Amino acid sequence: MVSGDSNHINQSYTVNYYHGLPETRPAPTRTDRNEKTLINAVWTEVEDRLRQSLHNAILIRLDMADQRSQVSRPWDSELRTADQKAKPLTPGIPIAEVFDRRDVGGKLLVLGNPGAGKTTTMLDLAATLVQRANGDPDEPIPVMVNLSSWQNPKQSFTDWFLNELKLKYGVSAKLGQTWLSERKLLPLLDGLDELPPDRQEPVVQGINAWLQSDTGAPHLLVCSRLEDTNSTPASSTSTGPSA
Repeated sequence: MVSGDSNHINQSYTVNYYHGLPETRPAPTRTDRNEKTLINAVWTEVEDRLRQSLHNAILIRLDMADQRSQVSRPWDSELRTADQKAKPLTPGIPIAEVFDRRDVGGKLLVLGNPGAGKTTTMLDLAATLVQRANGDPDEPIPVMVNLSSWQNPKQSFTDWFLNELKLKYGVSAKLGQTWLSERKLLPLLDGLDELPPDRQEPVVQGINAWLQSDTGAPHLLVCSRLEDTNSTPASSTSTGPSA
């Protein structure tokens, strides 16, 4: 929302805000150099991608009045848990609040039509999670990887995930395995619908099996098109126009 006298905007007071992250990055609380490096990389990625997102409104601050509260999400959402019917979510509810719900348990599948805001929802969550990880060494570090590269049906989720960590963030397989075993990583997985149709269900089954294993992460988010997934990991949030 933009407000001003006689519809004139004074560009000298224009300030850009990007949802979910502060203007100034606070100092890290971690002592481990590798953990701080990963958090810095994820923070920068989230910041850059939110800045480029078409769903992220650029707000104009006039007379130094913060207008962030005037912007709402351009989509409706509903929550479906394993033992419940779909329920509409309160408009504007932060995705992190949904992720933290007891009945969701930090395992969430975000479903939506193309352009409904799935990836932006993931970035909103990543913005909150990376701040938590930066401020509290006990919080897991979110990492964003794309499932479209998991093409080999013989490759385990762990092997695929560790390879993606190395390619994207420069994390060695040994260190990545250590962080997984210590529950220091929180995977945010996009692009399930970008896999060939015959790979999607096996990938979902592989993710579910990994979550239920001793090596799986306690928390995880997956994004996919609404029509492309039948077997869902834990709870799901649908983004897009409500029918």
